[in-house]
Amino acid sequence: MITERSSLQPALGNKSAKLEERLATGVRMRSWGQDQPCLFCGERDEARDHLFFACPYTYTLWSSMARGLLGNNATPDWSDTLQFIMSHVSGTMDSILLRLLFQTVVYYIWRERNARRHRRSWVSVHQLGRTVDKAMRNRISSLHYTMPHKLEGLLRRWFEKGQTP
Repeated sequence: MITERSSLQPALGNKSAKLEERLATGVRMRSWGQDQPCLFCGERDEARDHLFFACPYTYTLWSSMARGLLGNNATPDWSDTLQFIMSHVSGTMDSILLRLLFQTVVYYIWRERNARRHRRSWVSVHQLGRTVDKAMRNRISSLHYTMPHKLEGLLRRWFEKGQTP
């Protein structure tokens, strides 16, 4: 994980951290003798790089949610996305929002993937985007500071920059 030195510890961790492929994606499941295509688009290889964000469903979610923060820098490439997020100026409200959004989108994509796999239920990109937006607003509004703090206007900034598909 790459961490911010603030009460927003979740997002990405430190720059030297390695994000390994530990998720039980289709590639790993195939090594166990089970075929697992992408549950969003049907692609044969459900690899981490495909799920985040080469898949049309997940890229639509990520690029539309991050448009206000990324501008034209949204890419379906996992490595390029991580590189951009890690090199983005640390400590600014936009970089904190971007890291928090990245973490939230990855979490909800994985959660939706598991719902499709285990419960055979699904939601549209728009519905998932609304869920991510609500999670972002809830997380930001749960932050409380005893004195003026650099993140005091974070929720207002999310309303300015955050978008749903």
